[in-house]
Amino acid sequence: MAEHQAATTPPPPAKLLPVAVLLWLAGVYLRIPVLVAPPLAPFISDELALTQALTGALTTLPILMLAIGSMPGSLAIARIGPRNTLALAMVIMVIGSAGRGLVPDTLTLMLASAVMGLGVAMMQPALPALLPRWLEPHHLARLRHLHERHADG
Repeated sequence: MAEHQAATTPPPPAKLLPVAVLLWLAGVYLRIPVLVAPPLAPFISDELALTQALTGALTTLPILMLAIGSMPGSLAIARIGPRNTLALAMVIMVIGSAGRGLVPDTLTLMLASAVMGLGVAMMQPALPALLPRWLEPHHLARLRHLHERHADG
């Protein structure tokens, strides 16, 4: 009887806090690279002499990549697992994000934005897939809601 009680006793909040903080930060960081371009678009446009069409493409390309990149992200989870997919997606996102800041021309900026969007898109399905490994089933709903709340904006 004591074994059954120990199995159903929820862990202390101190044990759930690091996972909750990680999910919250991940949800916020997944949006920052996508949402930073629109407010900076006038400055980027002036600096690189972009047309309005290119400025619009710059702000929508990462969002388009979210739709396109979700399938490769899911396939990567099936082939290499969610943890390895998350690590790969973070590397892709870092390369794209750094590339956006260091680009010398418009074409490279667009390519870096697409790469960064692909990395974000691959991270989207990887984080929820990792939750069952980190948490007890009765905590999944609460923390999954926390991640999706921030991931959906």
